[in-house]
Parts: sequence; structure tokens; C-alpha cells
Amino acid sequence: MKIVPAARLSAAWLAPLAVILASSGAFGDAGDDALAALRSGNSRRAAQLAAPAARKGDYMAMFMLGEIYGHEAAAARNQAVRDKWLRKALGAANVAAEKKDPRAEWVIAQMYGDGWILKPDDAKAAAWYRASAAKGYARAQVSLGALYERGKGVPRDSRAALAWYRKAAEQGDPLGQMDLGGRYDTGRDVAEDPVEALAWYRKAADQGLALAQVNVALMYDQGRGVAEDPRAAAAWYRKAADQGFAGAQVNLGAMYLKGRGVPKDDAAAAAWFRRAAEAGDDDAQYNLGTLYTAGEGVPRDRKEAEFWFRKAAEQGNADAQRELEALTGHPERFAAQDGTN
Repeated sequence: MKIVPAARLSAAWLAPLAVILASSGAFGDAGDDALAALRSGNSRRAAQLAAPAARKGDYMAMFMLGEIYGHEAAAARNQAVRDKWLRKALGAANVAAEKKDPRAEWVIAQMYGDGWILKPDDAKAAAWYRASAAKGYARAQVSLGALYERGKGVPRDSRAALAWYRKAAEQGDPLGQMDLGGRYDTGRDVAEDPVEALAWYRKAADQGLALAQVNVALMYDQGRGVAEDPRAAAAWYRKAADQGFAGAQVNLGAMYLKGRGVPKDDAAAAAWFRRAAEAGDDDAQYNLGTLYTAGEGVPRDRKEAEFWFRKAAEQGNADAQRELEALTGHPERFAAQDGTN
């Protein structure tokens, strides 16, 4: 059974859309409602909620709409709609940037980074982020830190990245808090301190950041920075899982399968694996195939097992590739089972 690795997750590597929405209040109540819809996997509903603010000329709402259409699975079909909203956002942001609006400067930086409307230019993105970050805009501080982390548009400088993450974290930005926690967790450029790491993860997790919720769960699961507490771990995995975070769904499913922190429930395990598998997570696909092979939580079914192993194998999952080879090479494993094919 595959469990998501315990390596800590970093907010610095979030896609631009997640950065926009990581904290509430992007553009008022409409942004909060759009965020809730997006977290539940309903990007169409999120777009509908953001649209009224966008039509009233809010460039952050316009930008959000463009990003939603650009990151959807049907992005190729949505390109014209994406570009329409991003052009509108850019026009309005340019006007606001002339007045030194840090949010507008951040939006322009994002567009240089995306390269959908403006020609990709990491150096220009960094310059705009810096202008915004210098005014205290926390999202820009996190974004600038991420550029220093990667060495994009600026020299690679881990300590500079840390400094910008800290500035954002101390303002209460969940992404900055998440990344600062990661530094204390790994001891990178600071003294390793699991207790301090957990404190920062918890600040971000309490604001609803699924990445941070998973890391809090991992800390409780492993007894790192806190006494080992499987029940608390399961509760934090569930918070992230309910937001559609596949890694949390896989780990929560594993806890149900083992009866760790929750009552043993193979059917619940299968349900959580399925949610993540249908979202494309290869570990969940492998796990679901394993359940169909064993008949745990689901009926024993060779075709279903093969289907999910193949899905995972096509993504390069080595365990699934081995199981698929064994399954297709030995169909007699299921021949004696009533009701299977």
C-alpha cells in the first residue's frame, strides 16, 4: 500500500492560481466564495462567482478568471476566454500600477511569469514583484522569495528567499508561514527546530491552506515537534482531503485501511483512494487497484484492478507497472472468483 512520502511540501512551488487564492479576501466576499468552490474542485462555479466582480472592473477578479480558465483541464478550448480576461486585467492593472498600487504590481509580475499575455520575462517579473514587496504586499514577498529559491530572474539565493518568506509570514500570509515552517523543519539556513516548524505550519493550516494542513498531519503522524497522535493526524488529513488535496486523501485512506487514528474501515479507505485516483493521483490509483485485487473495501474485480493499475503505470508508477504485468500475465488469479471477468 502506497502512502504519500513524508517529505515536507513547500508553498513556494504553488501554481500562480493557488497563490492568488491561498488567503481570503482577494477581492471581497466574491473571492471567498470563489475560493471555496475552487477548493471543492468546481472551477466553473468559481468562475461564475468571480465574474460579477470582474465585470465591475476589479482587476484581481479579472486576473482570477483568466487564471481559472488557463489552468482548467479544458484550457486549450478556453484560451480565447482566458486571454480576454487577462488583457482586461492587464489594462486595469497598468493604470493602478501608475499609482503605485502593490496589488497591481503583483498582477503584472504574475503575467510576466505566466507568459500568456506578456512575453515571458523572469527579470521583469522579479522587478515588479520587488516593487510590490517593498511596499509590504505579502503575496509579492512570497513570490519574490520563490524566485530567489529557484534563481529565476534573480541570482539563486536561499537566504534572500528566507528573508522574504519571513516578512510575509510575520504579516500573517499563509504561504509565507508555510515556507518558513519548511525552513525550520529541514534546518535550511536556520537551526532545525520541529517545534517552531509546527507552529508556523499550524498558523497557515488554521487559515485553511491545504498544503500546511497536510504538513501538520505529518508532524502528528510521525511525532515530530509534538507527541505522536494518530487521531490528530487523521483530523488534519481530513481537513486537507475535504478540500480535494489528493495526497491527504491517500494518507487518510491508508489510515482507514490500517485503523490508525480512525476506526478500521476498508470501504472508507477505498472511497478516499477513489477520490484521489479520479483526480489523477498515481499512488491512489495503485492503492485502488490493490484493493480490487484483494477484495478489500470493494468487490474483487480483475478488470477494475487492471484499469487502475494501468492508469498508475501510464504515469510511471513502478509498483503499478509490476502489478499490471503480473495481473495481465496471470489472469487465472481471478478465474475462480464468482462475478468477475
